Amino acid sequence: MARKVFLSILGNGFYHECNYYWQTRNQFSKQRFIQKACVDLLFNDWNENNEIILFLTDAAHKSNWNKCIHKRINKEGIEQDYQGLENLLPRAKTQPIPDGKTTEEIWQIFDTIYGSLQENDEVYLDITHSFRYLPMLLLVLLNYAKYLKNISLKRISYGNYEARDADNFAPIMDLTAFSELQDWSIAASDFVNFGQVTKIAELTDKRIAPVLKNKGNNEESARFLKGIKKELINFATDIQTCRGQNIISNASVVKVHQYLDKLKNEIIKPLNPILDKLKDRIKDFKTNNILNGLAAVEWCIDNGLIQQGITILEETAINYTASKLNVDMHNREIREVISSGFNILSRKIEEKNWDEKCKKNKDIIVQMSLDSTITQLKSCFEKLRTDRNDINHCGMLEKPQPKKGEKFQTNLKQQLIDFKYIISNAH
Repeated sequence: MARKVFLSILGNGFYHECNYYWQTRNQFSKQRFIQKACVDLLFNDWNENNEIILFLTDAAHKSNWNKCIHKRINKEGIEQDYQGLENLLPRAKTQPIPDGKTTEEIWQIFDTIYGSLQENDEVYLDITHSFRYLPMLLLVLLNYAKYLKNISLKRISYGNYEARDADNFAPIMDLTAFSELQDWSIAASDFVNFGQVTKIAELTDKRIAPVLKNKGNNEESARFLKGIKKELINFATDIQTCRGQNIISNASVVKVHQYLDKLKNEIIKPLNPILDKLKDRIKDFKTNNILNGLAAVEWCIDNGLIQQGITILEETAINYTASKLNVDMHNREIREVISSGFNILSRKIEEKNWDEKCKKNKDIIVQMSLDSTITQLKSCFEKLRTDRNDINHCGMLEKPQPKKGEKFQTNLKQQLIDFKYIISNAH
């Protein structure tokens, strides 16, 4: 089971008592130190395997931690009863940190906090007394730890003492959404720039599970997010596995657009622009359009799916030809004849040397030869066929030296440019 860890930085200021509360005033803890209030209200179900770790400068240790502290002089110069936090949280562990006045000291703080984390920790962070640059440092550090130690950031809390009311009640604010927004930004970047949906799927499941379980006010939005996740996975895997009919129908992308249009984002407010970025990334895919294959090839080039891109562009050439000749693109024999037809036209193979399928479907070959757009595609198709055969056989059929891997990407880019130019000038 993952270890739960509560992290907080203890300051050296003179702290006054208030009634810190979580969510409602019925859940409050009258405390001078936010760390004690957080433990009382948020972490009272922890067991002995979990940790409370506080980070202290020398000044904070002397002013606010030491159990020998029983009195302190306040800002008005009056001595008051004052109990060191060590008396209230005796099981907490402490880690000394420098004041952070130099770059070297900042990195020492970073190393100390990072070193306190273990693999798979569930981290609860309080930033109430993380003054100046420390909140930013902590967010960067924990994102770093997410990658290197697989930690999960469960909650970021902030004791808003300045917002206390006339009855001296101050809210503990939940700032976890800031970290979640960072995660969503990274996940969206993975999808937009690399075509990867893994992080989006993980974040969606993490975020919507409690909402759907408790059927709260965000249930409808959560269901839309769940639908977006499902259809983005379908979309990405359709391209990764060259599912031509799904790419043409574009059903997954249509559903994503529908969910995005309906989504009233109440889960993370700034998430809408990120979702709009996802929407923009798939805008070139149309409904029931064979030229979706070209958008899919562009996607493959952008995301390093070169083998898939070559396959999809070659098959799109067949789809385009079948559509232009008004023959059944789903008929295997017809597709084979069209493929052979490009080879016949390119190499000017005499009819007596055609295979039986081509002889049987001679009218298709003839129609191909009479269509200026299709005849222009023959060179593009043959180059794709050569590369597809080479890459599918791992370059083992070429002697003495197969072409370098980067050449396939260069060729695919050029064939896509040529294909688009030819059909854009079709008559």
